[in-house]
Amino acid sequence: MTFKEVFGAEGPISRIGSFLADVIGANLVWLVLAGPALMLAINAWGLGLPSIVWDLGEFSVSMNILGLLFPLVLMGPGTTAIFAALGKVQRKEESYLLKDFFKSYKQNFKQSLVTIPLLIFACMLIYSLWLEINNQALFGKILYVTIPLQSFLILELIFLFLYLFPLLARFEMPTKDLLKYSFMMANKHIPTTLICLALFLAVLALTFLWNLGIGVFGFGVYVYLSSFLFEKVFRNYMPEEDLDKDYLPEEIVAESTQVSAAVRRADEEAQKQMEADRRAIIDRYTKGKKD
Repeated sequence: MTFKEVFGAEGPISRIGSFLADVIGANLVWLVLAGPALMLAINAWGLGLPSIVWDLGEFSVSMNILGLLFPLVLMGPGTTAIFAALGKVQRKEESYLLKDFFKSYKQNFKQSLVTIPLLIFACMLIYSLWLEINNQALFGKILYVTIPLQSFLILELIFLFLYLFPLLARFEMPTKDLLKYSFMMANKHIPTTLICLALFLAVLALTFLWNLGIGVFGFGVYVYLSSFLFEKVFRNYMPEEDLDKDYLPEEIVAESTQVSAAVRRADEEAQKQMEADRRAIIDRYTKGKKD
């Protein structure tokens, strides 16, 4: 490859730079508008507000109540918005990252609040499970029932969350259908679900166990990669005309549209000719009767 081909506007260096800019930009906006950055800032400043302290044995975690409210409310709209913005980039559609992010954030804000009771329920299950594991003598043999049941419910909620945000970002549907299809797809397409879960856990592990700096772009990378996998699932449920529009090159779609229009015109002309022939036969027959 020549120097121009490598460093030109269509070269690999330019494409990689554009990809990194999109991922980091979307990730930074998500950190603020989805609540994680606000949660950390408020917890660091304190602001004289009451905090919740979790005693986890060897160490304890203290979180400001207001700081917890921000991600609880904003996580749904923010995560839906980053899937909408980077999803268009992944599908190579014409996109304007910030515009697409804020458009989805505003458009889906109300519906994405359905995640609030689900998040609360998930946190209650996780905390209950932690209590039971650390106080086994107190609960006795009932743990043989409660621990597997709660573990299963937590896993299903995680599966549901994996699909809920990309579905809401991609399609318009009632909340009841959103939850139903998220649950159905997550359990029907288990290989995709497990791969996306592994990607998400890998980002969490690298961020909190290796280097916090990965948080600047890690979630954006997960969204971009998982969007590719989710699209393969969604294609199984999309009408054929939507598949043509989303997955074929624009010139092919345009040519196909022109062919379809020509076929319709030819069909209309054939129908008119048949009607004219029919009228001619009727007129000739009627005229012969009169004569």
